Amino acid sequence: MENAFKELFGAVGSRVKSHLFGAVVIFAIVFNWKTAFFLLFSHVSVRSKFVYFDMNADFWSLYVLPIFCAIIFVLGAPFVDNLFHKVISGPVHAMKLRDLEFAEAREATKHELRQSSEQRRADDLRRLEEEALDRARFDSRVMDEDLPPEIAEDLQKQIDELRTRPAVITRDGSVGESGAKAGGEISPLAKEILMQVTAEGALPEIRIKEFIGGAEIEYGNKTLRKDKATDRKWQDYQYAINDLEKHKLIVRPKGQESVWDVLEKGYEVAKLLS
Repeated sequence: MENAFKELFGAVGSRVKSHLFGAVVIFAIVFNWKTAFFLLFSHVSVRSKFVYFDMNADFWSLYVLPIFCAIIFVLGAPFVDNLFHKVISGPVHAMKLRDLEFAEAREATKHELRQSSEQRRADDLRRLEEEALDRARFDSRVMDEDLPPEIAEDLQKQIDELRTRPAVITRDGSVGESGAKAGGEISPLAKEILMQVTAEGALPEIRIKEFIGGAEIEYGNKTLRKDKATDRKWQDYQYAINDLEKHKLIVRPKGQESVWDVLEKGYEVAKLLS
């Protein structure tokens, strides 16, 4: 039964091109489905089928009602379709707008990441160019300085060592303050301490003082208190002092464990770095 109606509706939809005529046929079947079912599937004589058809089908169910309903259906279908589109247009528009906003946000994120990556590369290139210029200026100043041969040679060795052994980066993001322990290169913090103790008017020594409840490092006119610094920073300063001593820029006077004086070589290096 179900398959028969499906085949009938499919045949009407594929062969009947007029919407009105197709609607008339479908409504005629709807109003006379019991009669059609009896004629198709009952096992009675043909005469009995004609008698049943005459008793259950009339002019109204065969013509008037199907045509009337088909006309109403054909005329009302566009209005129903328009109403349906108006009802769903709001949610559909919101869904498409959400998809567009998501796509725009994704593209904006990609663009931002690309710009950030390009900016980092540009910064790296600029830093490398500045380092190359600094090296060229430093070499020029070393060559221009009227230094004893042994000091000039020692300084050149130190320059080469600094270039071949870059500073170590620590976990907290500071630049290579533990360099003395990692490989022997002079760290930026060691250079800063050297510039402080060789500055004009500064005390040319480094001193570590320990007292009850703490300790402090005095270098030049500056002081670092242990209770106001992190453990990492305090260790970095100790490594920097050892770094300067290792490169023979400072020396401990005899009998002094926590005092360092600046050597002539330290003044020469600071002069070149200034």
